[in-house]
Amino acid sequence: MRAEGILHPSSLRDIGEFGLIKRIAGKSRRKDPSVRVGIGDDAAVVNVEAYCDTPLLVTTDSLIEDVHFRRDYPPEAIGWKALAVNISDIAAMGGVPEHYLLSLGIPEGISIEYIDRFVKGMTVAAGEYGLSLIGGDTTSSPDKFYISVTVLWKNSENLLLRKGARAGDVIFVTGTLGDSALGLKILEDKKIRSWEDERFSTSQPLNFSTSQLINRHLRPTPRVKEGIQLAKSGMVTSMIDISDGLLCDLGHICEESRVGARIRIDELPLSQGFNTLSAKYGGIELALSGGEDYELLFTVRSKDVKSFMSMTEGTKYTPIGEVLKDKVVEVIGADGGRYIPKSSGYEHFRR
Repeated sequence: MRAEGILHPSSLRDIGEFGLIKRIAGKSRRKDPSVRVGIGDDAAVVNVEAYCDTPLLVTTDSLIEDVHFRRDYPPEAIGWKALAVNISDIAAMGGVPEHYLLSLGIPEGISIEYIDRFVKGMTVAAGEYGLSLIGGDTTSSPDKFYISVTVLWKNSENLLLRKGARAGDVIFVTGTLGDSALGLKILEDKKIRSWEDERFSTSQPLNFSTSQLINRHLRPTPRVKEGIQLAKSGMVTSMIDISDGLLCDLGHICEESRVGARIRIDELPLSQGFNTLSAKYGGIELALSGGEDYELLFTVRSKDVKSFMSMTEGTKYTPIGEVLKDKVVEVIGADGGRYIPKSSGYEHFRR
């Protein structure tokens, strides 16, 4: 029986690959005059005018079941995050997202309803940040759900890179640190037993702080507006988003800029929920080495700091240290002494 003849398909077998593509395209459709040919042909066709005044930039990221997420997480959250982590890469360079491509490897046991909910979460994120889905690929997977997203975008003003920090620059971050890693620890706690829609069924009701921390892990907020503001300021010398942990990503800036850095624990911005709940799960180490906060980490010339803080009043940018000439990353504890962290952050293949 042809997929089109099934009014209420119950499995991916009922609709097949091409039926699934049509289903995703229908649920992700967005009016975008720059897209001449979208899903349905061998390649998308996008008006070059969308990029002709600025460089075309491309980023891609993959999420794999049991590495980046569990299948029993809300599918909407997985869809949101799959796109949000790519958008965060854009924010880290001061760019404006435009279009994205989605490729899925889908194992047995994934239902149509699950994919619909996944696509819903991704579509909500796309609408929030102004992206259009223009293509991709679907295939079967032997056992794990595999997600790959590629985003095309244009640079807004200055293109911000990891390279550019100089000795004496002040190190800043947006938002608060460690919340996502703490949220993940709470999710892995044995008290979190099952899911019900977008709410959690647990042995104990979740308080507001716990819910906020879990949400920081499941639905990260790409700092696009802040990235654009920082690029326009003309005062930022380097920038990266915090995906693998503060120390690890600061290390990337230092390596590319051929400098070192010093940060102070008592200056790290921490949320009330983190201060209340983190002790049980690793404390300050989560803020130093925990990944997936997707906050922006950047440097500003010391002579510009006063003007920068005045220009960005009302936005949470926190100075946490300074760039050093010597190629070493130091952490200063609350007592003023050298603090030795247990880990510098997450790195694939080194676990």
